[in-house]
Amino acid sequence: MVAFCIHCAKGEIFKYDFEKIVMPHKIYRKRFCYGGLSFDKPGLTITNKCINCGKCKKACSFDAIFKEETQYKIDGNRCDECGSCYLVCPASAVIHKGN
Repeated sequence: MVAFCIHCAKGEIFKYDFEKIVMPHKIYRKRFCYGGLSFDKPGLTITNKCINCGKCKKACSFDAIFKEETQYKIDGNRCDECGSCYLVCPASAVIHKGN
């Protein structure tokens, strides 16, 4: 028997339903960390440059984009970071991790 101890780690748990049989969306992801580590928030981000055209929501096959009051938002737990919303945004309001 080999014993080991993990002092710090980070990871991500995915639940897929690409056919949307069990969930109303394709993916659910949850990031975690412990031992003093941190992680980046999952998903892309829509900034206040959003002009509310809705093109991002139509392009999102993961159903991760929703409208909250006057601006569209991305649910990071549902976002696969594919970039479809980023590519169609006429106002360059969607930013990815590199920005």
